[in-house]
Amino acid sequence: MGATQGGLIELRTLDLVALRPVIERVTRLARIIADAPYAFVVLVDEDQVWMSGFNDEPETFRPLGDTTTGRRLHESPVWFEDLRITAPEHRWVAGEPYARFYANAPVDLACGLRVGALCVGASIMRPRDEAVLGQLVDLAALVGEAVGRLRAQRAEEEASRQERAATALKEALMRAAPVAIAMSDLEQRYVYVNERWTHDTGVAAEDAIGHKVADLFPESYALLKDKYAAGLAGESALAERVRVPLPGRPNRWLRASLGPWRDSEGRIGGLVSMSHDITDVIAGVERTERSEQRLRLALEIAEVSVYELNYREKTLRIEGAADTFFDQSKTYAELAKDIWITVHPEDRPAAQAAWKRHMREGVPFRTEYRMNVPGREVWAFSAAELIRGEDGRIDGVIGVLKNITQRRQSEDTMARARDAAEAANRAKSEFLANMSHEIRTPLNGVMGVSSALARTPLTPAQAEMVGLIETSAQTLEAILADVLDLARVESGRLEVKAEPFDLGACLRQAAALFQPAAEAKGLSFDLDIAPRANGAFVGDVVRVRQILCNLLSNAVKFTAKGAIGLRARADEVGERTRLTLSVTDTGIGFSAEVKARLFERFEQADGSITRRYGGTGLGLAISRALAKAMDGSLEAESLPRQGASFTLTLMLDRAAPSIAPAALHTAYDLDIDAPPRVLLAEDHAINRKVVELLLGHVGVDLTCVENGADAVEAASSGQFDLILMDMQMPIMDGLTAIRAIRGHEQAMRRAPTPIWALSANALPEHVEASLAAGADGHLAKPISAESLFAVLAQACADGGVAPAVGLRA
Repeated sequence: MGATQGGLIELRTLDLVALRPVIERVTRLARIIADAPYAFVVLVDEDQVWMSGFNDEPETFRPLGDTTTGRRLHESPVWFEDLRITAPEHRWVAGEPYARFYANAPVDLACGLRVGALCVGASIMRPRDEAVLGQLVDLAALVGEAVGRLRAQRAEEEASRQERAATALKEALMRAAPVAIAMSDLEQRYVYVNERWTHDTGVAAEDAIGHKVADLFPESYALLKDKYAAGLAGESALAERVRVPLPGRPNRWLRASLGPWRDSEGRIGGLVSMSHDITDVIAGVERTERSEQRLRLALEIAEVSVYELNYREKTLRIEGAADTFFDQSKTYAELAKDIWITVHPEDRPAAQAAWKRHMREGVPFRTEYRMNVPGREVWAFSAAELIRGEDGRIDGVIGVLKNITQRRQSEDTMARARDAAEAANRAKSEFLANMSHEIRTPLNGVMGVSSALARTPLTPAQAEMVGLIETSAQTLEAILADVLDLARVESGRLEVKAEPFDLGACLRQAAALFQPAAEAKGLSFDLDIAPRANGAFVGDVVRVRQILCNLLSNAVKFTAKGAIGLRARADEVGERTRLTLSVTDTGIGFSAEVKARLFERFEQADGSITRRYGGTGLGLAISRALAKAMDGSLEAESLPRQGASFTLTLMLDRAAPSIAPAALHTAYDLDIDAPPRVLLAEDHAINRKVVELLLGHVGVDLTCVENGADAVEAASSGQFDLILMDMQMPIMDGLTAIRAIRGHEQAMRRAPTPIWALSANALPEHVEASLAAGADGHLAKPISAESLFAVLAQACADGGVAPAVGLRA
């Protein structure tokens, strides 16, 4: 019977050293029989060759391709008289030991598998000897038998190892199983329990083994007695929920399965049970049931209804306050036929359009509509979406309805209240505008006449009284400005501009206004402008100056001795500049309690402050609102009787440096060759007199009219260097008159005459209206001599008489 070449797959796993005694005896006999100095054994696997006994060298593994014997094992037995003919290039032929003779006999296993060869060789030639070759074959068979015994021993050891591993694995699995496992014999005595079982039951293994189930758990056994009997009969049984009373512990709930276990001969040896503690699951189910109960109650209280319309199952499920929306219960058939019957006919088109967008574009369906409930108005918020099956087909609709009738009624009430509040706010704004106009008109007379009177020869007592009049009028004007600013803050119409301005000039101008008053009280005044802050920025210079003036005014007012400081610093933050403008004083200071309400409207430290220092308590509130409008902040730090520090922080962009406007002088004289001609349109006699008194000192040729129509006629028939136009006049108002004059100038191709609006209306929208009508500027009453002279000087300069006009203090 021929051998099959293949090699030992498990060659590397065998203890080949154990073959050494056999191989040594066999190779020694082979050398004697073949009269050859070299004898060795080769064993092969799929890609390796193990060689033993050659020239007393240690056993070694080599690649299969490195040996001729390994590659040509199928040719064994072989006899080569002279290797120089058959393998002249082999390293053992061409070099040491210069082999010439070589023969081998196959090492075959009893199964016929050829796994190696017994090899002999010599450095001299040997003629073929069949008797010797036969003896070598017998010796090789001894090696095959030894390898076979080694394989059998290895297989037995491996089988034993696998059995031990399987047993250990089974025991480990049973110990680590997340379920409780117990085995009992035919008498229902426990023979094995795992750790999970002892954990769940609280019974130690030694207390369970050998004891009957009925003795340890009589109540549970009684419940499962039929299932135990079925198991012993060879059937499997399942108990979905079993309550297990445990001594000294809360009852546990188990899910248990029972089945027979069999011995090696296949006979039933008892029962094996596997149970899973589902106490937490049962508790969760109970919690879920309670939650669902609470949810249903909450839905009813909140007047929310959840519905599911299932087209495949043809069912309608509604949870919650369904009776809130429907006068009678709805059925699947009714809603499946036309779900829109629940929507009020007037609201149905909008709801259907929203649903079409949901189906077509996937836009969430969220809408509000009235329900189709006869006899009462019921508003609902509706959210719904399609239910699609795995095949993409529409299975139904799930949605939520919330009763929002009360909310809609509240919104309607709030809307009416909002409209009423807005109407009241408009009435307040109109009142403030009218109040501003009505107060500024007589105030203009007071300030104008007092200013003109101050320019006449007066006794010291008279000059003092005129000064008191001017100071009182200026205070009244400041209070009026605060009230108007507050109105703009409350109405959300407070606007800030973004225009280039010179911060250094702004700071110096603010300091110049209050330094004389500070020094008059014996206070030192320190102006400190860092170099980086002394430049051009983009912002609202008027609002910045307004805040600084308010802070400086307070500092002078509340400081009896010491110093006033105005400090400016600048830090670059990215592409912007953070400006820190601080006003400090050594005055009365304030406590933390006062600080908390310092920026509230109409608030001062206490009543004595108002009585002693005066004021409305609006300045700081307005200043902080202005700072916030410019995306900045205004903060304060102080301690009682230790002075105060107010810090205005703004983030502004730098601008190209620009020339700051020259400071206005406190008084002017006009040095003229030809007196400028001025047309004044003013219906109020006192205001006309004020302008006459102010301009009379500088030799102005003044023409006065009392309404806009006369102003248009005068401007059309005469030549004027400046027109001063009141806004509210009979027959024709000022804005209409300005537009008419501009239209006449364009029609006649005349150069435009400078027109400045004079108005007691001082709100920003009034200024914008004047400019939109064609005015060059807007002077708010009361009019100061300085502002009026500045306008006259500018108009004369623009009108071509500038060489004859000079401004002198």
